Amino acid sequence: MIVQPVTPHTIDETQDQLLLAGSKLTFSDIYAKEMKLPIVKGRYYKADDVDDTFILLNGVLTDIGQQAFRKHKQTTLLQEEANELRGRVADLEAQLAAASDVTIYTDKIDELQSALDKREDDLRTLALASKQKADYQNHVISQLQTENAQLNAENDEMGNLLEGLADKIRTLE
Repeated sequence: MIVQPVTPHTIDETQDQLLLAGSKLTFSDIYAKEMKLPIVKGRYYKADDVDDTFILLNGVLTDIGQQAFRKHKQTTLLQEEANELRGRVADLEAQLAAASDVTIYTDKIDELQSALDKREDDLRTLALASKQKADYQNHVISQLQTENAQLNAENDEMGNLLEGLADKIRTLE
């Protein structure tokens, strides 16, 4: 199995979802930290630097796991409560059909229906907030990519200028 190396230039914003997943760092930040590790004797990394990088990665993974667990638990609880309220509404509607005194059951159904509507609204609000956060993160990522492209273009231009200067120096020598 051949493993292709992954760099910030080989992935797009849809693949770099660390911020959306709950991390405080992007893939580019982590990659930059890895690339800045000093090499000793041309081949080795210091154990402390590698440990620091592993600690950083473990922290990012922990943050993502905690966020995912919280969102999953919150969503599950809201769905369970909504399902329970739907069941209670159905039971009361069945009792209403069989009962002669409908005012008591109508009030209970209205109360349960409003509780169900509130829970469903809470679930929609949570989903909307998650989508808004994703949209914002995608916007930030596209801004960073634009800035990165500009910096890469400037870097290429500076490289070309340096090569030109080096050629001129060689011709002057």
